[in-house]
Amino acid sequence: MFKVRSSKPVQYTIKEQFNGWSLIEIQHSDLEILDVLINGESIGELVYTGQVYTLKGSQTYGTVLWEPGTWSIWLHENIGVLRARILEEINSPDLSDIDCLKHEYLHTVDRPIHITGYSTSVTGFFANATGPHWFSKADNRNLPYKILDINVDAKALLAECQNFPYQASYTNSWNGRKLLNTRDEAGSECIAADELPETCLELYKQLGWTQAYTFKWLGLEGNSEIRIHRDSGLIGSNPVFSGCNKFYWCINNPPGFMFKMNGVGLLPTHKPLLVNVPRYSHALVNGPEYRHTIESWGD
Repeated sequence: MFKVRSSKPVQYTIKEQFNGWSLIEIQHSDLEILDVLINGESIGELVYTGQVYTLKGSQTYGTVLWEPGTWSIWLHENIGVLRARILEEINSPDLSDIDCLKHEYLHTVDRPIHITGYSTSVTGFFANATGPHWFSKADNRNLPYKILDINVDAKALLAECQNFPYQASYTNSWNGRKLLNTRDEAGSECIAADELPETCLELYKQLGWTQAYTFKWLGLEGNSEIRIHRDSGLIGSNPVFSGCNKFYWCINNPPGFMFKMNGVGLLPTHKPLLVNVPRYSHALVNGPEYRHTIESWGD
């Protein structure tokens, strides 16, 4: 039940619902959410996890909608589950700080994704869903991914990486080329950034990195998968290999390609990223087209 202040009638819509979680939306132009009750109990300060989307395209957290748009919030049928989730993932003082929630936290939703044609373990992994999550951007050890603002020629970068000297092979459907002829788990060798090809060097400059530990182009055949794994063999060999530090760019991002992290959800693979593959188990599936990714560890 919603307690609101408004001069107009208020109706809500359930936009998504799974595993006890519901995404509630209210479309309005004159609305203030005063409280939300679940089975008669107030959610209190958790109401500030609601988000406001205006028709002009702005988005923020809050409880007030003074122009045409939508207010939405994730709720759980069990208020105890809801309260535990949010208070574990958002620091209490930050809940009422709209700017902090918007800029200092990454909000993801781990949704059930139903796929066929892949292994039982991978289809089960994608179907499992844990709902909404919030990750502090200041906690690099647990941040699952970071979207990057990179401006390099993707085709030139791909061409340079496809010309790397060494073969990288993992399965019959997942292979490519790599710059250094070392096992990823070693992390003992590196190359200075100024020795990289032109576009690779420009990428490293924009990342602020001066040396590369691994640099690879990896292709994935159509209608294939990368099974559930975690890059835990790197942990401990170098601080670089712990946390959200691996560069990952799916250059062509073909239809049907999906990269899922456990307890996080699908990654926005249409953009260059830093990813936390040592921390989170993950799996990938590809649609009918060939997939190209550029991956690198550096600092």
